[in-house]
Amino acid sequence: MHVEADYSCEHRDVGAPPTPRKTSAPMSTPLRLVFDLDDTLYPERSYALGGFRAAADYASDTWGLADLAPEMTRLLDTGMLGPLFSQVLHAAKPDATADQLAEFVRAYGRHTPNLTLFPDA
Repeated sequence: MHVEADYSCEHRDVGAPPTPRKTSAPMSTPLRLVFDLDDTLYPERSYALGGFRAAADYASDTWGLADLAPEMTRLLDTGMLGPLFSQVLHAAKPDATADQLAEFVRAYGRHTPNLTLFPDA
């Protein structure tokens, strides 16, 4: 099963009203959301590794950096989550700006995951 999703989000001030989003889907199309909060339907690691690949490809294409996905995977395997993107990008590109870090993280979040259900899901 191949799943396509848009994990992007829009930043807005806390009291601000939401901005209407244009969609190409007809209004009669039902909205279906599936949440897998505890890694029971899809392996979260598969999502993370696909995102690492997307972010590494972005960094390579944009800044000419070597493949960062193996280092991101290594850090994930040690239990690192929060500072992973910053640490990896700044190790490879010490002059990276906050905007560049945000672009790097955005590449991860906007990737199209290729997920397969667990056999017993």
